[in-house]
Amino acid sequence: MTVGNSNGMQVSIFLADFANADPSGKVNAIGAGWQVVAMTETGATSPHALVVLISADPVVGEVEFQTNITLRDASGAVVQIPGAVGESHDIQARQKVRLNRPILRQFPQQDRLRSHGKIIVNMPTGLPLKAGQEYEWMFEIEGVSEARWRAPFFVVSPSQMPKPGQATEPAGGEAATSLTPEI
Repeated sequence: MTVGNSNGMQVSIFLADFANADPSGKVNAIGAGWQVVAMTETGATSPHALVVLISADPVVGEVEFQTNITLRDASGAVVQIPGAVGESHDIQARQKVRLNRPILRQFPQQDRLRSHGKIIVNMPTGLPLKAGQEYEWMFEIEGVSEARWRAPFFVVSPSQMPKPGQATEPAGGEAATSLTPEI
């Protein structure tokens, strides 16, 4: 399988406070789209999740491939955490992902549906990272990665986070938009 723009592979990667997939396969993400996480008194970051959504052009059909997600520091080195008996382990997740095309009965455009897959990694106890540092999750398919298949974030001390009710965006920042159809 060729990975990249040549076969219409699309990858979205983002951070959330929590994520899961419902029985129909849809991803539910709470607190999605942030780039700053605080340390807690446990010495780890706040709990969070990493979500990777993958889709491919209809011509790709159903396919399975090896993926790898690694956490890297600002220098590009893979982040390591101490193990139970003193050894260090890379922070990474390797797994096979299968892209599946939805099957709909009597749907004339069945051959035009994109194949989809997802990876959700919840970190309910956070990660033992360092405050004041920048990190980046990097996603690969069969050893290939693209610059946009990354989720950078910063780790800060709790005192640097906004207090409840305090604005998190400067005045004139992005606004949420709601579209209401005219009837």
